[in-house]
Amino acid sequence: MSEVAAKAVKEDTTLKKGMSFWQIWAFGVGSVVGDGLFIYLGQGVQTGGPVAILAVAFAGFMQMAIMLAMGELAVGMPSAGAMTFWCSKYLNRFCGLFAGMTFSVSWIVFGGSTSIALGTIMAYWAPIGGQAFATLFWAVIWWSVFAVLNIAGVSIASNVQLFLVVVLVGIMAVFGIAGVVHGLNMDNFTPFAPFGFKGFANTIPIACFAFMGAATICTCGNECRDPRDLGKSLFWASLTFIIVYCLAMVVVIGAVNWQDQSLDVSLFTLAAKTLWGPVGGTILNIAAWIAAATCLISGSLYTPSRVFFGMAEVGYMPKVFAKVNGRTRTPVRGLVIIWACGMILILAGAKWGASLVYTTLVNQGVVAWTLGWILAIIARKTLYKKLNDYGIKYR
Repeated sequence: MSEVAAKAVKEDTTLKKGMSFWQIWAFGVGSVVGDGLFIYLGQGVQTGGPVAILAVAFAGFMQMAIMLAMGELAVGMPSAGAMTFWCSKYLNRFCGLFAGMTFSVSWIVFGGSTSIALGTIMAYWAPIGGQAFATLFWAVIWWSVFAVLNIAGVSIASNVQLFLVVVLVGIMAVFGIAGVVHGLNMDNFTPFAPFGFKGFANTIPIACFAFMGAATICTCGNECRDPRDLGKSLFWASLTFIIVYCLAMVVVIGAVNWQDQSLDVSLFTLAAKTLWGPVGGTILNIAAWIAAATCLISGSLYTPSRVFFGMAEVGYMPKVFAKVNGRTRTPVRGLVIIWACGMILILAGAKWGASLVYTTLVNQGVVAWTLGWILAIIARKTLYKKLNDYGIKYR
């Protein structure tokens, strides 16, 4: 085989190592700070009252511990397949298939539903052909735009993600600082635990859902320049959104009486309007919504395409998912198939209701996703047991 032919074969089967620490960090933060912040904060507060702040912090640090455990595997065995690869190697092939499919399919569900949510916002500004048609039209546009960005190359997609996350974190920092400066109504924090320990405990699962996207960092293994950045990004991304979530909750509870709040309106919206008035609050709220939603859409395309790539490499998925474009070094065919699946979900949401489709699929996905995480942690424990059996002591 000639040198040119050998290079062509290599470029057809390998991803490009073009991601730095900050780009990986952005994927982690952007994959978490979205609907969890704008919707589930409200459900958490109504479930537990102000003590939900502590429940969110507890869930966040618990999630960080899990991410750091996964980070050890990600750094030691960087792979786009992430938990698929680990579970296959240290448990069995079924566990590898199960972990990979549950993690990736859930992301596709998120992408379709988030696109509809963003389409709804855009339809308010540009109701082309009426509200219903405009929602569908803009959902398709946003989903397709980010599919093209992901196809164009990991450097382009990750730089766009980094920009959006910096905008998002900046907005939340301004929101938090402004809320503290404006002054918080401390009476809103009393009673702090109106439903007792039960309210605190019931809020933890809600908070856990809001943090679940961070594991997407593990799927950057084949494209990171330095595998050590995976572990560092898991830590700093986790710390970033723990601070963002907790600060946001303090401000919204201090700005708006939680007992008067409804799940029909984001707490962030109500608090922003309280701080800056209807116009300023609405502008800031929409900006944050768009930044968060687009970050989730990008992650919803990137993550499953990389997991499917890793699964195809070991024979779990058709080889089409392991094909990489020689110029962009991205799994273009896999991304196109994922884009088509997202389109089906968008159409299903438009026909049967985005809320019904989203809730039904995501609730099932979260349970399966949690089981996949558990398998990954068991794989880690199995690895260290084997190391100990060989006389290699781990801490």
